[in-house]
Order: sequence, then structure tokens, then C-alpha cells
Amino acid sequence: MLNVKEKETSTAEHRDNSLQSGASTPMSRFMVLLFATACGMAVANIYFAHPLLDALSYEFKIDHSTIGIIITITQVCYALGLLLLVPLGDLLNQRRLIIGQMLLSVAALVVIGLAQSSTVLFIGMAMVGMLATVTQTLVAYASTLSSPEDRGSTVASLLVEL
Repeated sequence: MLNVKEKETSTAEHRDNSLQSGASTPMSRFMVLLFATACGMAVANIYFAHPLLDALSYEFKIDHSTIGIIITITQVCYALGLLLLVPLGDLLNQRRLIIGQMLLSVAALVVIGLAQSSTVLFIGMAMVGMLATVTQTLVAYASTLSSPEDRGSTVASLLVEL
């Protein structure tokens, strides 16, 4: 006999599995907009540093000839995220993976905002780059939440934000 906690977990997992197997109802406009906004903001995080390079160079006393390493670190870690994190969407619960990546992304942005040294800044930018791959998981999850008839338009709406 299942206790209450096991029964709640079983019910939640069943609901998640039924959502991921393909919905029969279209995603609401609000949900599509929410997903599109999340995608846009996640990707924007890896580009916010570009116009700030001069200020970052001054603040962290990094030579102008080497400040571009911030962008390189972010982009390389984005590629690593594509290689290492995106495939987890096929293995793990996508909703939980998205929530986890977004929370870690917030933590990385806080680390960047509070950075007192260039090393901490680089670590934070690396985390932001790697976690920005949440966008790919969001698009895949949105396609599973959409009805088959609306799947193409839902995915297209999210990709417009990229």
C-alpha cells in the first residue's frame, strides 16, 4: 500500500509523463509568450557582456587586449552546455531540468553581479554560458506540451525569440 507521499509523487510523475508524451490541447497564448520570453532572456544573458567590455576592463583591471576572453569563455561554455546539458532533456524530466537550469542561471547572474575579482567573474560567465542552453530544452518541452496541430507554430514562436 502506498503512503500519502508516494501516492503524491506517483501522481505528479504520471501527470509529467502524460504532458511529455504529447498534449491534446494547444498551449495557451500566455504559455507560449512565457516560454518565448524565457528563451529570449536565457540567450540574451550570453550577450549582455558585449557592450560592457570596456567598463568590465576598467572595473576588473583587465587589459583591453585580453578582455575579449570573457566572451570566449561564455561561448565555449555554451558549446559545452549544448554537448553536455541538452541531451539530459531526453533522459530526465524536462520540466525539472528547466527549473533547475533557470535557478542555477539566476545564481550565476548573482555571482557575476557580486564578483569582486576577475576569476569570480569568469566563473560566473562560464556558468551563464553553459546554462543558457536551457533554451533548447524549453523548445523541446513546449513541443511536447503542444497539440500535434499547433506544434509547428508553437516552436516557430519560440524560435523567433532566438
